[in-house]
Amino acid sequence: ATEFRILKAEGLLGKFDLFRMQLSRRWQPIAKGWASALVLGERRLIPPETIQNFRDTGLAHLLAISGLHVGILLGMLNAIGHRLTENLRRFWKPVPGLILISHALISGADAPAIRAAVTGLLIAWGFQSGRVLNPIQIGSLFLIAWCCTGHPPPDPGATISLAAIAGLQLRRNSVNPLDDIGLLRKVKTPHWASLLLSGYTAFFGAHAALVWWTPTICLLGPIFTLVLMPFVIAVLLLAATSVVLLPWIRFETWQPIWDFLITAMNRIPEELNQIPGTPLNLIPLNPVSWTLIFSSVALILAAKIRWLPLLIPLLFFSLSIPEVLRSSHLKIELMSRGRGQAMLLEDQSTQILFDAGDTASRDGGFTRIRDRLWRKGIQQLDALFLSHPHLDHQGAVPELIRQGFVRKVFITDSYESHSAGHWIVETGKRNKVPIQTIKSGQIWQIGSFMIRIVGIGIPQHYSPSANDLSPIILIQWRNQSVVTTGDATAPILTGLPMKGPVDHLLLPHHGAPTEGLASWISTLQPNHLWIARKPPLPRKTRFLTQHLGQQELHFHGDQWPSTQKQPVASESEHKMSATMPRRKSWKKKQRGPLQRGIPA
Repeated sequence: ATEFRILKAEGLLGKFDLFRMQLSRRWQPIAKGWASALVLGERRLIPPETIQNFRDTGLAHLLAISGLHVGILLGMLNAIGHRLTENLRRFWKPVPGLILISHALISGADAPAIRAAVTGLLIAWGFQSGRVLNPIQIGSLFLIAWCCTGHPPPDPGATISLAAIAGLQLRRNSVNPLDDIGLLRKVKTPHWASLLLSGYTAFFGAHAALVWWTPTICLLGPIFTLVLMPFVIAVLLLAATSVVLLPWIRFETWQPIWDFLITAMNRIPEELNQIPGTPLNLIPLNPVSWTLIFSSVALILAAKIRWLPLLIPLLFFSLSIPEVLRSSHLKIELMSRGRGQAMLLEDQSTQILFDAGDTASRDGGFTRIRDRLWRKGIQQLDALFLSHPHLDHQGAVPELIRQGFVRKVFITDSYESHSAGHWIVETGKRNKVPIQTIKSGQIWQIGSFMIRIVGIGIPQHYSPSANDLSPIILIQWRNQSVVTTGDATAPILTGLPMKGPVDHLLLPHHGAPTEGLASWISTLQPNHLWIARKPPLPRKTRFLTQHLGQQELHFHGDQWPSTQKQPVASESEHKMSATMPRRKSWKKKQRGPLQRGIPA
């Protein structure tokens, strides 16, 4: 592999970057990424499967430069200061501050590191001055630090960090809020029960904010943190010691100790991840309800039950929010990112997903799709239509099926002739999820959605690719029409008996330019173009379609809420009915049987 090095760096931050790169390069052969991860915040050097184990077991915070690392560092420096003579202790006072600032700069000077260092400096200064900071002062310091680094709430890192600190402050000692980690001169040894209770209070405080982004939770996370904490401290101590003693002891001398710690850091989270319920997926209540639930648990653990009479009525009221606020109009969203496609259509009672994949994610886009469904309060999709067996269109499907997010899957004949497609069929059978093969000309009624299979690629004897076997689907919802195409090529599209205008069109092959694409788009005359990619459009596609008018473009992550209130037929629906056969005559020409509804 090619190695890149910084040969010259300008300015103070550049010097620190150069030092960080050199230090990481010296550590890597013996520490296998762990010294760089825990000291410098370079997590990319750790294997992805190990990082996923840390996430699943609630240990991901150990891999970030955060307040926990600063607390450990301050505790070590404080212990050293206590063992110095009175004369040396006066010179030692500014040393912790200088080390904290240097560590933040060496670790990349990113927002979490700067926030943790600044807050640690101010808290250490307060303790050295004989002052005890109250919860409002501590919260204000954290908020100011996050704002100064350009990541104020509602940034996820800032919000979750502040929520964890708020939970920890519920358990604060009346004398000193950080007495448990030994920052006072009179160190009080905490009981394990008290330490674990404080950890769980901070844990539920953090998850009161985290539920706005993800539904996963590991209830044993604080216990796992205590199990792994000695090894984290040992890695930090060994990394610092090896650098300090480098003039006398070579890095390679520490290899046996590194081997033991590397094995522990890799194997312990892997074994913990085998425990049932690690992690758990919360049931899809709205985030407000889960925030109130976790806040109530944190208050109970902190023995602050006087606030519960206020939270419990709010909790019951929040449970009715989804039913009151759920819109009865059509909503469309491209849920994928990177190179992938996942288009969600939903109304008040029905949710249908067209494709579900993303090659930019290790899990095929499952985590992103799961989190989006969670935030929408969707527990299970009514239907999942798959266009063809390519990973950018089906990468997330196996996990969606295994975790019960799909009620029924619709596929084409191409899935039986491709190994990747056959795998999806087998996964559905093992998990007892119905797999339905669609045929050209069929009509399906799913809730308020009428789904017409306009065509499916070209005959098999022409040896088509998987792309060319993608079905072209027309979805009609009251006064809106949507056309999905998978990755079908323009020659196939232009041969279909379709004319517009339509309201929404999902461009084939992620908007890639193909011959004949512009003429087909002009035939359909869409009002909205959906492109399963990040903006902008490819230059050639933009050139080919510039004469088509001013369609509204939608890319990854975009949403379209319908504002129509009356379910009357739109002009596009009238024109579609004039250019396509009516249902009665279309029934006679279809090649497959006409089916309505999803059979039980």
